[in-house]
Order: sequence, then C-alpha cells, then structure tokens
Amino acid sequence: MHPPELPVTKTFAYQVTGRDSAVAFESGSVPVLATPKVLALFEKGTCLVIDGHLDQDETSVGHTVQLDHLAPSFIGDDLEISATLVEYSRRRCVFECSLISNRTQVARATISRVVVKRSDFLREHE
Repeated sequence: MHPPELPVTKTFAYQVTGRDSAVAFESGSVPVLATPKVLALFEKGTCLVIDGHLDQDETSVGHTVQLDHLAPSFIGDDLEISATLVEYSRRRCVFECSLISNRTQVARATISRVVVKRSDFLREHE
C-alpha cells in the first residue's frame, strides 16, 4: 500500500429502498434501514478511500467494527455516507464513518481494515 496523506475522506449518496429494510434483512420487524445495511454502506466507503492506494496484488479485509445506529432512516430517504481514513500503521487502516439523513447523523462507526496480499489470503483458506 502507498499510504496517502491523512486524513482522506470519501463521500457518496444512497437512497434507501425496501431491499435495505430490517424486514428484508430479517434483522427486525419494521420497514426502516437495517443496521447490517448501514455496515455494508460504511464498508463500501472504506474501500472507496483506500482502493486507489493498494498495490495490484493487495486487498483489504474487515477487522473490527464499533457501530452506533442512532436513529431510523425510512424507505425513500436520501443518505450521505462518508468514510475518513484517520490512521494507517503496519497494514492496519482505521476509519471514522458517518451516515447523515435529513441533516441528522443517523449512524457512526469506527472500522479497521487490514491490508493483505490477495493471493496469500486466499491460499490460507483453500
């Protein structure tokens, strides 16, 4: 990995659909944005931040997550997801993530990912 100068932030938009609901994920019984989908959006953001800095034979894998889902988002809501790389040390990347809906922070997370050689990682699991 070619570490960028910190911090580095990527932000993207997303609109909540029925496929994103707690009902669809079977993680709840109400038609609001599912926490597992929040995590998936945050993971997407972390990958957007570092993918351009990885060597061709490298990838990153999720390591730890601390996620706070603070308020509901409803089907049709427009979301703004941001991930900021705040620390890089010995292949470990630490991100601060935020999800905003209607000018309100709906979720936040600290996520760490580890940079690995793709071939070595896959070989270990054969």
